[in-house]
Amino acid sequence: MIIEPSIIACQFEHLAEEVKKVEEGGADMIHVDIMDGHFVFNITIGFPILEALNRTTEMYLDVHYMGYNVFDYVERFVQSGADCVNFHCEATENVDDVIDYLWKANVHVGLALNPETPISMVENYLHRVDTILLMTVNPGFGGQPFIEESFDRIEELRNLINFKRVRKRKVVSMDEDLDAFEEVDIRVDGGISDQNIAECMRRGATQFVVGSHLFKQPDYKAAIEALRGAGKVG
Repeated sequence: MIIEPSIIACQFEHLAEEVKKVEEGGADMIHVDIMDGHFVFNITIGFPILEALNRTTEMYLDVHYMGYNVFDYVERFVQSGADCVNFHCEATENVDDVIDYLWKANVHVGLALNPETPISMVENYLHRVDTILLMTVNPGFGGQPFIEESFDRIEELRNLINFKRVRKRKVVSMDEDLDAFEEVDIRVDGGISDQNIAECMRRGATQFVVGSHLFKQPDYKAAIEALRGAGKVG
């Protein structure tokens, strides 16, 4: 199970310290939410913060772009240090073009879906992506409660992946043969806590974005261990 703190919920006046604390606490990667104020009703951070994160840590930077005009910005995401770019199917008609660019740049590809978007929307892209990011809250603001119907959506997506036997790239390399590929990951984002992580995992999720639940805890290491423990119990 991959635990990735969403830095949108951290204390921004101590950004470098917060990143170091979650890294030392056992987090696997850093989740970076970038919102444009149009696709979602909020504006967060931009390229300078992503570049600063890239200078601050060696951790994997998982960018989630909640915005329109994805292709206009994808090159800047790569140049700023993104190791993976998740973008929304609902926000662009250029899905294949964005995927093509990320593959050529040797950056992992994630497709994101809002809670009301049918799972079938990603079916034709499963063979071309590394991760599907399922929003388990309505995107735009942190601290929202987990949407219970998301459990069924996770399971539906996992069943679809298994049925199609879709496999992703194991590492970022264009030269690997098919034997080096693994199954597409399911990343869940929104309201994740030690109260629901086990059920998410049981239904088929493998990567867990944790924001407010983690950063409101006094001890990040203990909180991350509690999440892992809850997942193992499930």
